[in-house]
Amino acid sequence: MTKKKPKLSKIKKYKSAYIFFTEENIPKYKKLEPKLLLREIFKLIGKDWKKLSKKEKEKYYKLENKSKETFVKSKENAKYNYKKKKVEIKKPIRYRTSFMIYLHENKNKIDKNNCITSLKNIGELWKKLNEKERNIYVKKSEEDKKRYKNELVDYLKKKDLIEKNESKKLIKTR
Repeated sequence: MTKKKPKLSKIKKYKSAYIFFTEENIPKYKKLEPKLLLREIFKLIGKDWKKLSKKEKEKYYKLENKSKETFVKSKENAKYNYKKKKVEIKKPIRYRTSFMIYLHENKNKIDKNNCITSLKNIGELWKKLNEKERNIYVKKSEEDKKRYKNELVDYLKKKDLIEKNESKKLIKTR
């Protein structure tokens, strides 16, 4: 039987002055006009908050400061971690084939209104290329493949999935 990990005490973040003001005024508006929806009550409370003077708001700012102090104290006493965004390393973009490079260089020939036929025409032009012209794109593809392999090794090292020696074996097998 596995034991469950004990849950850390949940610490709520401190309340702002405006939140204290709304908590105080929601019951008042509900008594005055019980048919009002909550969002309408919040609109009215927002208007009232804007009308308050600085002296009237001081009361709520004092409550906010007390709330902050208790939050800081409880944060120091307990193990509290804010949810941090996980930084993910993006996988490298896969290498392009020689045809894809050719297609990219000739993308201005693609008609936006009639994509399928223009892509078929570019495919036919690719088939008609002689070996010298085609080898240019093959070399570019091979260079892109090397770039991809290098980036992949760096990616895997960063992810701690492989060690330096294993990365060389991985490249040779591909």
